[in-house]
Amino acid sequence: DTLAACDIGTTTVVCYLIDKETGQIISTRSGANPQRSFGADVLSRIDAAARADDNDKANGGLQMMQTQIVSLLNGWISEMLTECGRTKVSRFSVAGNTVMCHLLMGISPEKLGKAPFMPDEYFGREFNPLDIGLENCQTMIIFPAVSGFVGGDITAGMMETVNCNELTLYLDIGTNGEMALGKGDRYVCCATAAGPAFEGAQIELGMPASKGAVDKVWLEGRRIKYSVIGNDRPVGLCGSGLIDALAVLLKAGIIDENGTILSGQELPILFRSYVFEVEAEETAQSTESSLVVHIAPGVYITQDDIRKLQLAKGAIAAGIEVLFKEYGCKPCDLDILTFAGGFGNYIDKASAAAIGLFPQELLDKAKEVGNAAGNGAVSAALSQEAWKRALDISGNMRYIELASYPHFNEMYVEHMNF
Repeated sequence: DTLAACDIGTTTVVCYLIDKETGQIISTRSGANPQRSFGADVLSRIDAAARADDNDKANGGLQMMQTQIVSLLNGWISEMLTECGRTKVSRFSVAGNTVMCHLLMGISPEKLGKAPFMPDEYFGREFNPLDIGLENCQTMIIFPAVSGFVGGDITAGMMETVNCNELTLYLDIGTNGEMALGKGDRYVCCATAAGPAFEGAQIELGMPASKGAVDKVWLEGRRIKYSVIGNDRPVGLCGSGLIDALAVLLKAGIIDENGTILSGQELPILFRSYVFEVEAEETAQSTESSLVVHIAPGVYITQDDIRKLQLAKGAIAAGIEVLFKEYGCKPCDLDILTFAGGFGNYIDKASAAAIGLFPQELLDKAKEVGNAAGNGAVSAALSQEAWKRALDISGNMRYIELASYPHFNEMYVEHMNF
């Protein structure tokens, strides 16, 4: 008997074929989400789904995005079945954020684009794969969403990684920072629009974690050292490199607690050679000082970049503060801090704590869990018990809408500083 599981991410889709008897993953496929042609983030896809096509029939974009993801899954499942000498999948388990699941089922995610952001469908049940044209599958289950912006990927990841007896803070940092806190039968969760800065987007020399990206930065005596993916010539900074660089600038006293690049007498003598003034028009559309800090030959960070990173980390740190407040506990009560998702694997936890992404006292409780959503989807395909646990978690989770949370903006501004 053959099972399948899939994690449909906004950026990347991963699919697994599983042998039911042994529980082993016998084949895997992964690749870019083809819906990226409609925009890199969920909001641009909500917009695209809401726009009607030329004939003004409802939702040309919605139909196209559904067709794209269903074709991708059909192709992969059929390839994997052939490769393993199998004919059909008896149970297909899917984890994805709320928007991705709407697009898969051909349901308009339009309501998620405006307040109060209530989805039309929360999933958490069985669907007939034939209804959406998914071949070679008998039944399909889709993980339950908790809200428009805390989806089944979070439920799946928590089911897989959270031990009911240990107070856990679950962080999934991407363009949206989704997070949850709790144990046993009580959880609180929220989502912050962290923006794509941590993924290197909208940063002057930011880039994905690929060849030529500075991925680690550290201080050695009076020098800023770095490593480059592929040991290549440095061309930019990826997310982990940006967080390291920010921590280094702070430690070296190159930026102050407001994130401002220091100059002249205020700058420590040891590091003066790293700070340069550039012509204002050289940096894209800098509104502030034209000082930049060189990290590697040809690779620098601008004042504008630092502000964007402060906004992103402020949003996440403020979200964490709200969760502790709402759960009625303090950071010192926490047993485990879990980093999920691709980004969590590469980020240096000490640098993240140094810039205030999460409370410093949680550093020794932090661990990464890789693609928790994908692993959760595999578990639920294999076991009815795992699926039930996911339903329980989502049922015991209270969502907090930060946009309307009292004093959230003040907390946010406070957390932007170091």
